[in-house]
Amino acid sequence: MLARRPDLLDGLIDESSFALPPEPDAMAERLRSAMRGEPYDRALDRARRLIAERRFSLGVQLIAAHADPLDLAMGYSNVAEGTIVAMAELASDEFAKTHGKIEGGELMILALGRLGGRALTHASDLDIIYVYDAPEGAMSDGKKPLSATDYYNRLANRITAAISVPTAAGPLYDVDTRLRPQGARGCSQSRWKDF
Repeated sequence: MLARRPDLLDGLIDESSFALPPEPDAMAERLRSAMRGEPYDRALDRARRLIAERRFSLGVQLIAAHADPLDLAMGYSNVAEGTIVAMAELASDEFAKTHGKIEGGELMILALGRLGGRALTHASDLDIIYVYDAPEGAMSDGKKPLSATDYYNRLANRITAAISVPTAAGPLYDVDTRLRPQGARGCSQSRWKDF
């Protein structure tokens, strides 16, 4: 890893690099702050650099037995969850510039596997499922409106790409969405009923 990314050593310069990552909300806020005001592609690069430094630091702590492996697994999970939140917001905002939003619609990202169990390792992929809910017959309100099904399927693909596609700053996470109810077809719509 260091042969490809020697800049990761910069993140180990001070003692704070050996602190465990913050909770997911705080991690997402750090990423939001780092990406704020940047064009989409540069925001993706900036987030990848920060996340790579955090993940590298956790790996060094594991090798050096600096922290309990269970705490480090939780740390990897906090970084991943914060990443998903921040990248989903970034991708959603970018997507809305063209397609708008769906009034009363909502996209949920559910974590499964090691991420859902909060026990990630450095090599873990992210097993996630996208589920959406929208009013019957809803359309987005942007320049290029989409039906709810098309909107959320495309948005889910955009979020997955933001998290998984390598950029100039390198890769981020491998994402596996094949566990969803429709397999490789897309998002699943939920219909909540009150009983």
